[in-house]
Amino acid sequence: LSKTSSAWQLCADGTPDADCSEQRNACDLELAMNDARTYRPVDRTDESAAYLATLSGAISSAVSAVEGVGTGDGLVALLVFGVAVPLALAFVWPLFLWLFA
Repeated sequence: LSKTSSAWQLCADGTPDADCSEQRNACDLELAMNDARTYRPVDRTDESAAYLATLSGAISSAVSAVEGVGTGDGLVALLVFGVAVPLALAFVWPLFLWLFA
C-alpha cells in the first residue's frame, strides 16, 4: 500500500493555536482517516472476489437485521408481537370458541 505524500494532519499534538488556525484556513478539503485493513487470499480471482462480495453483503444484512431486532424499538416489538400477543391469543381463542360456538 502506498501513502499519499500530499496529505498532512491538521493540528497535530503540540501545534500552537496560531498555526492550527492557519492550517484550518488553508485546508481546501478536510478528511477523516479511516484505518481499515483488507485481507485477501494470494490466489484470489475476479470470480472469487465477486462471490466474496456477495457473501459479505449477505452477512452484513443479516448482522444489521439482528442488531435492529435486538436493540431499542425492535426488541420491544419482538417481545410484544412475538411473545405477548401469541400468548394472549392462545388464551383468548378458546374463550371465544366457548362463548360463541
